[in-house]
Amino acid sequence: MPFQVSRPGSVTILRGMEEGLKTSYPGGVELVTDTVAPVPPEPSDFSVEVSEWLAYKYGHQRFDAVVAVTIAPVPHAVLLRDRLWPQAPILLLMQEEDRANFPAPVPHSATVLAALDNAATLRSALQMLPSTQRIAFLEGSSAADNRGNAEILANFHRAFPHLEVVEIKGFSWDETKERVRNLPSGTVIFIGSFFFDADHRELTVPQQVEELTAMVNLPIFADSDVAMGKGAVGGSIFNIGAAGVIAGERMAELLKGADPDGMPVRKVPNSFIVDWRQLQRWGIPESRLPADATILYRPPSAWRQYRRYIIAFTVALAVLLALITFLLVERQRRRKEEELNSAMLESLPGLALLVNRQGEILRTNQLRHEDVAAEGGCTNTAHPGSKYTEYLCKLIGSEDGFAGAVPIEQVIAGTRASATAELPLSVDDRWIEVRALQLPNQQSGSLIVHLDITQRKQAELERTRSRTEIHHLNRVAAMGQLAASLAHELSQPLAAIMSNAEAAQRFAGRPDPDMVEIREALDDITRDDKRARGVIQGMRAMLKKENVTIEPVNLNQIAASVVQMIRNEATLRGIRIELALRSSAVMVKGDQVGLQQVVLNLASNGLDAMTDTMAERCLTIGTEVGANAGVIWVIDSGPGVSPELRDKLFEPFFTTKHTGLGMGLSICQSILESLGGHIEMKNNDGKGAAFSVELPLA
Repeated sequence: MPFQVSRPGSVTILRGMEEGLKTSYPGGVELVTDTVAPVPPEPSDFSVEVSEWLAYKYGHQRFDAVVAVTIAPVPHAVLLRDRLWPQAPILLLMQEEDRANFPAPVPHSATVLAALDNAATLRSALQMLPSTQRIAFLEGSSAADNRGNAEILANFHRAFPHLEVVEIKGFSWDETKERVRNLPSGTVIFIGSFFFDADHRELTVPQQVEELTAMVNLPIFADSDVAMGKGAVGGSIFNIGAAGVIAGERMAELLKGADPDGMPVRKVPNSFIVDWRQLQRWGIPESRLPADATILYRPPSAWRQYRRYIIAFTVALAVLLALITFLLVERQRRRKEEELNSAMLESLPGLALLVNRQGEILRTNQLRHEDVAAEGGCTNTAHPGSKYTEYLCKLIGSEDGFAGAVPIEQVIAGTRASATAELPLSVDDRWIEVRALQLPNQQSGSLIVHLDITQRKQAELERTRSRTEIHHLNRVAAMGQLAASLAHELSQPLAAIMSNAEAAQRFAGRPDPDMVEIREALDDITRDDKRARGVIQGMRAMLKKENVTIEPVNLNQIAASVVQMIRNEATLRGIRIELALRSSAVMVKGDQVGLQQVVLNLASNGLDAMTDTMAERCLTIGTEVGANAGVIWVIDSGPGVSPELRDKLFEPFFTTKHTGLGMGLSICQSILESLGGHIEMKNNDGKGAAFSVELPLA
């Protein structure tokens, strides 16, 4: 280093070099600095003494590279390198003017040039202050100051011959300030090389600028960035820190093994930097500055100073306006929605209610449409704010009936999309149909409509009674057709009972009656009596009018009971009956009497279908278990059914017989539908017809 490491310029350069090394070199680097410039008065043999001292000081150390800052340390750096570390490269950090005046190139070295242009600094001063007439040039008193200032003055005279240059040199610093104090207007102060005054007092540029600014009323200019912020106006400024960073990056390349002689010269350009406070002080408009000028210490504008708050306020205001707009639009939408809901509620035929998730009635059209139950004398009213379940429970008047409204409660709670329930009212045998629909917006609740279905229910009950009567008449007709067969079925056990009774009388009339024979005869009478009673009970069950009761039924028993009823009829017609029952019970959900009627109708149709058949005649009844269903089937060996008649078989009043009403198969289908089953028919490979009945498993 040319000057003490503690000087502001030296500190800035070293920090820049450390930053450049840190970002460009992966390993750790130890940076050792030393000063080679003398303190006035300079001894004549100072250069030799310094070189010997450095050789002695660092003779036992090894360095990988040497840096010479400015031209003064270059001879010492070359001498030490050649003497102690011949393989170490040298990095030269100097001004362009120094390089031009250097006698010979340094072997095995790389160069970083500072484009320090004093004339450019003065040119920028004249650009900002075009009325300038003279320059007060402040100079130091050391030999180094004299050499530097001579070059600067030559540049000034060459570039600005029309300007008067007032040299202030050879004085102490206090005397210098006094001379500057008396300068006329139209003068600008330019601080040249001023390291030491006439009293050998060491000075720094920041110190000089700061003290001058406090006492004189003239603009001050300097050529390095260390003067900025102390009172200098600015201009074309040399960035000392940037030069240090570039030097550190070049040093990192050398430490990595780069060839210094092959590395191009790296230049550090000046930057146009000004102090905004000085612009205001001297009335310099920003229009005189170049477009790329950097303006320091300018108070932030309201936008720059409060940008975050302005942005936050603007965003908050925008959000608030958006929220207000949304609320207004939402209010308008809700108003239209309310009007639409009201119109929809008013247009519905029955009682309509809007109910929320908590089961409270929000709105009702009962003011315009009387409650369907009120026509029957019920005065219960659905008031907004009351609980719908309580209202419905009072309307029904029965806890048993309310169990049917569970799906409606599920819709209200949001666990079900829709539901329909038919519920009886507590007055005059009236019925209502309750329809519940969950609204698209889950928070809106549900729409519930009550419709009076009393007339429809009465019609359904009437149809049910008529259908039951028809089913009963069908059973009576079937039993009438089997009357001869059933009489024969009864004659056999009755004849056996008579025979066994007469035998028992004979055994009892003997002097020594045989009790074993009598007991056996009585046992036969009991067995035949049960057999006859079973036939009569089956007939009674078929002839009774009973409501359908769904309970577990064994299809095997149904098949066996029907075969027992038709066996004699089949024998009289010369038809063989076969049972193909599953080995285990086939339990289904059904009605004992209804299923007997279905199978008896199918078996009777099979017997009739085989009346005119000349081949072997056989009726087969069997059971099996299908996929989630129990199956009972009836197959005959008759001619079958033609395709054009197959679709009409289950229509009421359609028959292929010469006698009959054609209601048998239609009744079979209606019975099975009421039990949740169904019936199918297909031709049995040209050997008759096959009817298959399926019912849900119990």
